[in-house]
Amino acid sequence: VLMNRFLISFTILLLFVSACHNASEDRRDVIATDSVCVDSSCYAQDTLQLFEEEVLPESADELFNDFFFNYTYDMNFKSQRQAYSLDCNMGDTVVKIHSSELDVYSELLVDDYYSIIYERDEDLAFQKDTSLNEVAVERIDLDGKQIEQYIFNRIEGKWMLTGVGRNDMGFNPNSDFLDFYKNFSSDSIYRRNSVSEPLKFVLLSEIDDVEDEIQELTSDEWLAISADLPLPAGVMINIDYGQTIISKNSKLLLVEGVSNGLSLTYRFMKIEGAWNLVEVVL
Repeated sequence: VLMNRFLISFTILLLFVSACHNASEDRRDVIATDSVCVDSSCYAQDTLQLFEEEVLPESADELFNDFFFNYTYDMNFKSQRQAYSLDCNMGDTVVKIHSSELDVYSELLVDDYYSIIYERDEDLAFQKDTSLNEVAVERIDLDGKQIEQYIFNRIEGKWMLTGVGRNDMGFNPNSDFLDFYKNFSSDSIYRRNSVSEPLKFVLLSEIDDVEDEIQELTSDEWLAISADLPLPAGVMINIDYGQTIISKNSKLLLVEGVSNGLSLTYRFMKIEGAWNLVEVVL
């Protein structure tokens, strides 16, 4: 029953992911812009290099996730949503750089999904918070142990890239978990040994009056299923909405599709000093 239910659920998810690649936005008339400001700081556009901006409905900027879909998949739109002058965090100092200097940073690309590292279920409410005015996107290079950070601010109702930064993974508040996760995501033997038995596996019901299906799996049963589930490895794109990072013993990793129905949560707990996967919710 579990395997049949899983195959059906995952097939639906694959259809959502496939549809994401073919999605296209209905573009409207164009306008020109020459400056955007945050508080007292003004990011002026070069008036000799004005671009025509594709107009999106206001709703496309209400939620960061909706904006991020367009920013990730539309190179023209991405160029329009980068401030002319950006704050560059150099560790102890912050300097201004021209947007043309962004080529020293990695391209912020998302294949089909991004992740959110959080600790409390209530922190997920940030995803639906239309009052947010700043969000950080982290490009985490697990192998190189470096994190590039991209700061987005909502300026005059529009999300704009306003700052960048780079630092060693060791300075991140999630560094201990990320060190573990690097091995967990890349080494199948390490992953098998880091699964708590029994592993709680939850299939969420999409029908209100039907209860969620909860199973308990062995490590081997989990490995057979997990081979077909998305698990960020090597480089992961993580979104920081401002969620609380306090616990050193509990982390949730939400893997969420870009504008599709994919949603998968891995719950990790530190047991006797070692991180373990204790629950998966699909």
